[in-house]
Amino acid sequence: MLILDINVSGTFLIAREIAKEMHHANVSGSIVLFASMSGHVSNRGINTSAYNASKAAVHQLARSLAAEWGHPQNTFPGSTLSDTNPTASMDPRQVYPPIRVNTISPGHIDTPLSEEARKRGLTDEWAKQNMLGRISMTEEYRAPVLFLLGDGSSYMTGAVSACFIQCDDTSLFKGYQRSIRNQATLKQKVANEML
Repeated sequence: MLILDINVSGTFLIAREIAKEMHHANVSGSIVLFASMSGHVSNRGINTSAYNASKAAVHQLARSLAAEWGHPQNTFPGSTLSDTNPTASMDPRQVYPPIRVNTISPGHIDTPLSEEARKRGLTDEWAKQNMLGRISMTEEYRAPVLFLLGDGSSYMTGAVSACFIQCDDTSLFKGYQRSIRNQATLKQKVANEML
């Protein structure tokens, strides 16, 4: 499927090439991958199972790459950098600077791609479910990305930074509340019949 190729394979290939360049330049650094809240929750009202699965895969990819590239001994041949490219010239005696890998998980963002959802009234519904009463803007992701790239997060790797606020998560919590109420009603009914 194209969405999996782009979001998972494409993300991996780009991250790998960046890591190779960092190793060849003998520099440490940070890579930030963009995932999505859809890697954590299901989106009601739209059919996005392939997208959701691809973004969950990006979370796991970041954790795995963080483990492989964060420690110098893990970046020798046999790791992801050389397995996927047999011609990679990595000296097993070389100590490579660590590379941190983290993800940002945006929530609903107001972009031109949201237009179809806006026409269907979904963006208004999403805004109602949000503690701030609105969906996010693209510029609100600059500071979290800069934080993950900078020294302030120098001991963070493999982290999923959830940049969505979904307090009144009706898709998850209200169904659970209904289930609990139904169980309580059933228990009360059984108790009344036993009296």
